[in-house]
Amino acid sequence: MGRLRISALADDLAPGLRRAVEEARVLGLDGLELGWASGTLAEVEPTRSARRDLRRLFERTGLVLSALRADDLGGFEDPNANDRKIPEMARRIALGGELGAKVLTLRLGPLREGARAPAQSALAEAMKDLSREAERHGVVLAASGGEEPPERLAELVSGLSLPTVRAALDPAEAISRGRSAVEAAGRLGPLLAHCIAADARPGGERRPPGEGEVPWAEYLAALEASGYEGFHALDAGGRAEGIRDGLEFLRRLQPG
Repeated sequence: MGRLRISALADDLAPGLRRAVEEARVLGLDGLELGWASGTLAEVEPTRSARRDLRRLFERTGLVLSALRADDLGGFEDPNANDRKIPEMARRIALGGELGAKVLTLRLGPLREGARAPAQSALAEAMKDLSREAERHGVVLAASGGEEPPERLAELVSGLSLPTVRAALDPAEAISRGRSAVEAAGRLGPLLAHCIAADARPGGERRPPGEGEVPWAEYLAALEASGYEGFHALDAGGRAEGIRDGLEFLRRLQPG
């Protein structure tokens, strides 16, 4: 197993972007993620100088802005709602490109087989529009589904056949839904652009890596075999100590 690239959400580390960047550097993280739902990006979005300063801050510390999380907009299966969502997501994609983020996460919406044709058509058209924006700004879209199995997400992403639309994987979510995280990694691996690093206990309680039912050695081996080389974004439910514990656990799994 090669060296894992590990990141965390800024809000889980410290209040304020500068403090979060410094904490990430001290911990030895490789990257940092920013999200809309928490309002983190409000610190830099309004002015060009603030965005330029953030890029310089990452360059000085050697950290990578590994992803922007835009899952809060929900899915794209409703053509009426898409009139609002697509321009908003396009704006976020442009911001991601300006900040130097390579990945932007989003939710596709219901992926149920046999879903009504208008919903499937609206989703496909939205992804085509957003894929063009992503390509223009040098960003890859990492899409997650919902309750559906990874096979359905893989089928949809493959079916779209858009170069900038890839898949995202959360092993804790797979465990909480009674599925195999290892099988999900094997099925989605070649399509992945983003992976959450979180664990889950029976009943669905989310925990840092190493504190639940995910078989991490087998899971990471499946990802490596599929060719995944992206980041593993630690999720500790907003607990900074969970980020430290999860990071230590994942580093212990690596050779040398």
